[in-house]
Amino acid sequence: MIKRFSMIVVLCVIFVFNYNSVYAASLSPYGKFEWSDNVLDVFRKLKEIKTIKEISIKGPDSFDRVNAVGKSEDDLKAGITDFVAKGAKGWRFSEYNKEVVLKDGKKSLYHVRAINLKAQPIILVGIPYRISFNFVQVPGYVLNNYDKTIKIDINGKKILFLSQFKSINLTPIDNELAEAFHQKLFDVIRKKYPVLKDVFGHEWDGKPNSMASYYSEDGDYSFGFFPDKQEPGMEYTNSFQSVEKIYNSHKNNILSQENKNNDSSSGL
Repeated sequence: MIKRFSMIVVLCVIFVFNYNSVYAASLSPYGKFEWSDNVLDVFRKLKEIKTIKEISIKGPDSFDRVNAVGKSEDDLKAGITDFVAKGAKGWRFSEYNKEVVLKDGKKSLYHVRAINLKAQPIILVGIPYRISFNFVQVPGYVLNNYDKTIKIDINGKKILFLSQFKSINLTPIDNELAEAFHQKLFDVIRKKYPVLKDVFGHEWDGKPNSMASYYSEDGDYSFGFFPDKQEPGMEYTNSFQSVEKIYNSHKNNILSQENKNNDSSSGL
């Protein structure tokens, strides 16, 4: 059921972002997480949640099938460094490392592969949930968050690991408890998001519905809720549309100036 929720989000997200009447006053991600958090920030904050007993990290070999609860930020950074280094060998270098234009106009390289984190349980109104972070490498992240990038030196070349999360998914672990406490959860959602609408503009009535997902939007950010009694799922999403628009404009201005300085049309 939750897979269907994710598919609905993917298939319909473009319509949600264009539906201008669906807004939240201020849409922040779950808990103490912030949209600008990098993978180390997220890892640290997950470890601060007392109920969490398991953290899994997909990407670095050193974390494959390992419960990372007992690992440190330095361990994760070392794993990421090894992950990037392995992607910088031979043909992989040009495939996995691309050019990015920094705020000062200088150029660097960034690693295009991302990693994902999952943790459990977190408790929401008596229901144990799994929380998943899907990270992406967004070039525009360097303009305002360069200090949060992980700098990795590979054979004298600096490679940036950007790692900003695109989405947070919350999935119930125990369907029986979810069904038992679903109304309490629905009441919490209704209070925080008084207006949630589907992609057709129909407002959620606060009742169970396993056939639709409902959304609230705030610029690039959105919250999606799937009000199924047994599998009530949630997703916080960042589209990065405005970030990428600003970055592309910045990059084009820099490249345009470079071309102007090297213009040889006078020789025509």
